[in-house]
Amino acid sequence: MVLTQGFELSPFSTAFFARSAAPIITEGFEVLVHEVMEAITTSPLVTVVALPFTLTSIFLLLVLSLKYVGAIFS
Repeated sequence: MVLTQGFELSPFSTAFFARSAAPIITEGFEVLVHEVMEAITTSPLVTVVALPFTLTSIFLLLVLSLKYVGAIFS
């Protein structure tokens, strides 16, 4: 039996012999995770400056722009 109201003589032994981890996720941590996930999904499009300005590279840039910018505003 594990007492959770401070009646345990050795909290370390209680933690050591626990069958599962204690729930430690708080609302602040959940908000942090949400913000990080949103920042990852809305990161700006990485552009490669080293592309030569040919018709193919301009077309590729146009397709990528329409794909990502169109997804944001649709």
